Amino acid sequence: ERTARRAVLRYRHGSGDWPWAYEVRQTFALNGRDLSMRLELLNCSDEPMPYGLGFHPHFAKTAAMTIKAGVQGLWQLDDQLMTIGEAEAPEKLSLSSGFSLADSMLDHVFQGWDGSAVVCWPERRSELRITGGGCINNLVLYAPAGGHFVCVEPISNVPDGFNLAPAAFKSPVFELLAPGGMGTMSLLLQPQLLGQSISSDLG
Repeated sequence: ERTARRAVLRYRHGSGDWPWAYEVRQTFALNGRDLSMRLELLNCSDEPMPYGLGFHPHFAKTAAMTIKAGVQGLWQLDDQLMTIGEAEAPEKLSLSSGFSLADSMLDHVFQGWDGSAVVCWPERRSELRITGGGCINNLVLYAPAGGHFVCVEPISNVPDGFNLAPAAFKSPVFELLAPGGMGTMSLLLQPQLLGQSISSDLG
């Protein structure tokens, strides 16, 4: 479906290499200057299906760029970027008071995201408020060394979560979707100039 301010994509998957049948629907909608995104995943099979949902936006990197977000900890990754455990985020990776993205090389998965983040570009007098809803549990920050972009990626599962033993972790590594059940995830992006107020709400 497509209109001037809204687009809907739908994909249907029959059982195959991925043994569960499912249907996924993604909606993009503009409301003034704000962009909302929504994912809806329907389990069309007769058995519970493990699943993960995520959004993967990336933004221009600048010298004074920062991010603020509420997170509870950090997923420990090995040198292949696969999950091996849980840990407290070290002070140098604290996102609570405005973490500088200027010279950082990041590839980290933060757990316990509270669904709110602010990316700020002070030299441009602008910021972006990010609000997540639904099954989001984690926040990925990826910034390659020498790159010109930063990824801020809300996701529900953890890397390699399908190959982990869930009982070994305090936090969920992936979700199970009952037959006929639907998993949802939403994201609202609200750009504004510094000092202005936000008026739109997450749908």
